[in-house]
Amino acid sequence: MEVSFEVLITAIISGFVVGSVLGYFTTSGIRNSFIKSSKDLTPSVWLERHKNLNASLIQLRRRAEVKNEVVKARQKNLQLQMNPHFIFNALTGIHMLMLREDHINSLRAIRKFKGLLIRNWGNAIDNPKAVRTNTLEEELSFLSDYVELEQMRLSTEVTFTIEHSEKLPKDYPIPTFLLQPLVENALWHGVSDEKESTIKIIFNANTDDNTLIIKVVDNGRGLDENHTSNTTGRANERKSYGLKILKERLMLISKDSSFRVNNRVEREGCEAIITIPLETSYI
Repeated sequence: MEVSFEVLITAIISGFVVGSVLGYFTTSGIRNSFIKSSKDLTPSVWLERHKNLNASLIQLRRRAEVKNEVVKARQKNLQLQMNPHFIFNALTGIHMLMLREDHINSLRAIRKFKGLLIRNWGNAIDNPKAVRTNTLEEELSFLSDYVELEQMRLSTEVTFTIEHSEKLPKDYPIPTFLLQPLVENALWHGVSDEKESTIKIIFNANTDDNTLIIKVVDNGRGLDENHTSNTTGRANERKSYGLKILKERLMLISKDSSFRVNNRVEREGCEAIITIPLETSYI
C-alpha cells in the first residue's frame, strides 16, 4: 500500500504536536513542584540546613582528630612503660657489678647509665602529644652506648656491628626506643660465656614494596621447640613484657608493621625481624 507524501508529513507534524503538548504538561508539573518546594525553603531554613551541614562536618573532623590523639597517647604510654623496664634491667647489671666488687666498672656503668637515662627521658617527655623519633645516627649511637653499658657486666666479649643500606641517610627517622628491647634480649639471652658472642643490626630499605626491614641477629643459644628462649624465670618474664610492648607499638605505628623471632637457618642463634613502612620522602 502506497502512502502519499502529504499523509506522511501530516503524521510527522501530528506526532511533534502531541509530544510537545504531553512534554509541556509533564515538565510543568515537575517545575511547579520544584518551585513550590523552593518557596518553602525560606532564608532561615536554608541557614539552618547550612549550619547543620557544617556541624556534621566539624563533628566528623573532630572524631578523626580524637582518634588520632588516642593513638598517639597510647604510643606515648607504651614508650613510657618501656622506661622503667629499661631502667630495671640496667640497674640489675650495675648491681651485678657491685656484687662482684668491680668498683671501677660500677662507676663507669653508673656514669654511662646516667647519660642514657637523660637522653631517653628527654625523648619520653619532650612532647606529650607526639611520638618522638630519633635520626638513624642518634638511634645507633644510643644503641652502641647501651651495648657498652651492658657489656661491663658480661664475662665474655661481645662484638656489636651495624649494617645499613646506603639508601638510608643519617637523618632518616626511627621511632625512639624501637630497637632497644631487641638488642637487650640478644644481650640477656643470646650471649654465651663459652664463646665469643656477636650481635648485629641490619637495616634494609626495600624500595620495591616501600618497607624498612630491621634485623637483630645473634649467635646465642637460639629458641627451643616452643619458640621461647632457652632461659627460665624472671629473664623470660622480662623478655615477654618487653616484646609485648614492642608488638603493640608496631601496630600503632602502622597496621602494615610486622614482627617475628626465629632461629637462624644455617648458623646457631636467632634473629628478630621488624618490618615497618619506608619513609620514601627521605630516600
